[in-house]
Amino acid sequence: MTIPSADGLRPLPDCPKLDVEEERVAEYVRAQQGVVSLQTAREVCAAEYGFASWENLVGYFIMCEAHQRAGTSGMNLERARADEEVKSVLKDFNSRKDMTEPPPDSFRHLAAAATYVPRLYGLSDDELRAAALTESEAQLVVARQRRFMNWNALNNKIAEMLKYRTTEHQVPRAERVTAMNDARQAVRDRDIGGLNRAHQSIPNWFGPADGPGFTVGPVWDVIKQCITSQDAGSRALFDHLYVLGVDVQSYLDCAIVGSGFSPVETVVIRGLVRLGANVSQALPDGFNLLEHAVGKYMNGEAVDIIASRITPRRAFWIAAGLGDVETMLSFVDRDGRPTTEARRDRFDPNALAIDRIFFASVPRPNASDAEILWEGFMLAGLNGRLAALGALLDVGFPIDYSPGPENILVMSVRHQLTPVVEFLLSRGADPHYKSWPNHWSAVDMSNASQQHYADRPGVSEIHAMLSGRR
Repeated sequence: MTIPSADGLRPLPDCPKLDVEEERVAEYVRAQQGVVSLQTAREVCAAEYGFASWENLVGYFIMCEAHQRAGTSGMNLERARADEEVKSVLKDFNSRKDMTEPPPDSFRHLAAAATYVPRLYGLSDDELRAAALTESEAQLVVARQRRFMNWNALNNKIAEMLKYRTTEHQVPRAERVTAMNDARQAVRDRDIGGLNRAHQSIPNWFGPADGPGFTVGPVWDVIKQCITSQDAGSRALFDHLYVLGVDVQSYLDCAIVGSGFSPVETVVIRGLVRLGANVSQALPDGFNLLEHAVGKYMNGEAVDIIASRITPRRAFWIAAGLGDVETMLSFVDRDGRPTTEARRDRFDPNALAIDRIFFASVPRPNASDAEILWEGFMLAGLNGRLAALGALLDVGFPIDYSPGPENILVMSVRHQLTPVVEFLLSRGADPHYKSWPNHWSAVDMSNASQQHYADRPGVSEIHAMLSGRR
């Protein structure tokens, strides 16, 4: 196929909306005085952005709207880091052109380009080798991976955060550290007076939960202690947050949605429900709490607490993450391939605001059968659904496969998912497998964990499983 040049294309709008595009199409038809059909006008307007079809534009804009609802990511919002990522995307993409045997798409840069660059939307890796990525397109990829609609929006946020970090109104770091230590001690001592002093010292720490940072500060310390230590003093401290005017409900509701950075503890989810977290809350991204739990908790027992309160929607990735084997297999045909229905409702970490770097996952349009099945296999594994893993292996899913740098065995070792590691090894997973020499194998990950985190539950047990395997 012919890939359009990047030169002269219409820039994407700052806030992509399908209804705005439909109006632009209607205006084009009117300007042509009815000479062109509606479909022709749609194709012309789509081509102005570089899309190969109106259907591609529709898919792209729907994805953009989903990511806008999720809100932008705060992950690695630094000028130097963003610039380095642009260079990395350019290098990974453009260096493949002249390779006879290109490496795998280690960090999903090709997949990201085929997802976020209009003129490359939906292309395969082989088709992408005929194109060269421009610097502005690489900037778009880096911005879109963080759910910003363009590079300028990302730059503006970086500048805003830098200004906040350097403002003269900020409390000096030494004072902040002292105040934080005093607040933590007050929480440990169940000291209401100490909590009052912390509130007077830096009241910003007691504002409503509005992002991932809510888990750092005295309010979350009080909630966490009340969950793990159900004594009268902890409960009194928790109740005093309401006296201080803290929006405690926002903390409970944010916490139960999860962040996706590490496995949640079952006791924490039970405790949040007990303290009044709203399980049926209407989330701005359009997903329900159960769908967030499937994507973020990495703990099937904790997911089941939410599943007992919410009826799951029918989707391949949700059924896999819940361990519902019968429903999951209804999305796989007799030849072990995902059905059209499985492709229609994909797992998209960005739409769920999951900033887990090792996912390196994007909702690539026209993904391969293996990648679609991988999304279910990964979620089944991360949530400890051994029967679902076995069922997908039985229909032919390759156990060591991953479209990114880590397969499910490596992920399970990373997060000390001991039963999953044991199961995968019993089914023939290769602990030394690397899809490219600079990737980590499960053994590499285990060795690093044993060296740095040997005291964590499961690390030494997994290391013993993997030690001596050839």
